[in-house]
Amino acid sequence: MNLRAGPALPALLLLLLLGWAGPAPAQDICAVPAPAGHDRDALWRIVRCQCTPAAAQALAPPWPCTALSRDAALLKDIRGQSQYLLIPAARVTGIEDPALLAPGAPNHFAEAWRARGLVGLALGRGLPRDAVSLAINAAIRRSQDQLHIHLDCLRPDLRAALAEARIGEGWAPLGAAWPGWQARRLPGEGDDLAADPFAVLASELPGARAAMGEWTLLVTQVAAPPGFVLLAGRQPESGNAERLQDHGCALAR
Repeated sequence: MNLRAGPALPALLLLLLLGWAGPAPAQDICAVPAPAGHDRDALWRIVRCQCTPAAAQALAPPWPCTALSRDAALLKDIRGQSQYLLIPAARVTGIEDPALLAPGAPNHFAEAWRARGLVGLALGRGLPRDAVSLAINAAIRRSQDQLHIHLDCLRPDLRAALAEARIGEGWAPLGAAWPGWQARRLPGEGDDLAADPFAVLASELPGARAAMGEWTLLVTQVAAPPGFVLLAGRQPESGNAERLQDHGCALAR
């Protein structure tokens, strides 16, 4: 995965988006050279060894991250004009990590949704809530071993399908055109995602808790009636949730 620094944002905006809460303790990985080939810990190295020291020096933004809070960092991905990654500031390998289901665990999806305005800022225009999405890939399909949630535009065809579908508060297949995908409503409205999608998946879908790494999730909103929607798929029955995003952001055009 190739990464680059995001656009510099005013320090006040960064604080409003995530709220820097001070430096995290140093990690041994910063003293270990990166491997010569593909580095599956590249995201972890960036957050711990570059963004955290930059934030400790009161740099705004904490380069190469766009923002850093107590719980997570925001980093611009090189793919697409508007794609960002939310990465936990603690060591969390991915969707299968038990730390995500521990009591008091941060709701990383909620924090990512509160930062969704970065997508529109990168595109130079505001986007409706149902045009933005958050995705996490299954463990068996990812390229990095540090959890990262993809923030970017939703595919137009999925947006249209969700607008027409009858999605309730219980899990149901999304439809014949979307094999392997299940959907349900989530509590919360506006910028407040009240439920943690990881906890919802683990507690509600049969066998999910014992095989979290096989699952992939996407969160977005629908316009009518307004609210959050969670999509879940299991490998190899469905594609990774990132494939439901549009890194070219046709909806912005």
